[in-house]
Amino acid sequence: MTSMGLSADCGQREQRARDSSVVGKGNKERVIPLIDASRSVALFRKVLKTLGGVGPLFRGNVRKGGRHGEALDYSTVWYHFERYVDQARSTHPERFVDEHEPITIHRLRHTYATIKLRDGVSLPSVRKLLGHTNLQTTLRYTEIDLETIKRELVEARRRKQ
Repeated sequence: MTSMGLSADCGQREQRARDSSVVGKGNKERVIPLIDASRSVALFRKVLKTLGGVGPLFRGNVRKGGRHGEALDYSTVWYHFERYVDQARSTHPERFVDEHEPITIHRLRHTYATIKLRDGVSLPSVRKLLGHTNLQTTLRYTEIDLETIKRELVEARRRKQ
């Protein structure tokens, strides 16, 4: 089973006020930008201190099916994710009327990548945020709609004039 825990090793990681590094899937180190997130940074540092600086950041809870001190199990994360989606569907059914595809954790990555591109973040930056080595992998995550294409064509024409 794949673990969802991020390794948090304070001794080997440089922390700055604007970003943090974590070791995740594939034992790859990733930089997480924390833009305008002073409260998040403070909470993150507090959690790291309670963990003793080393080990999984998201640990299992024995009372909720996890193993003490070990990284969260994918099935535990998936179970809670499905509960949150079901709760959202029952609370706001109107927001799910046009949803025909299943809502999955992986789909959130695709949505995140698409939103970042629509917001004007460059494709190489999105690639880095997702932790991809190959730009082609990132392209598979993104979904550009016709309106975005039209907007980019108009902007390109303006720059050319």
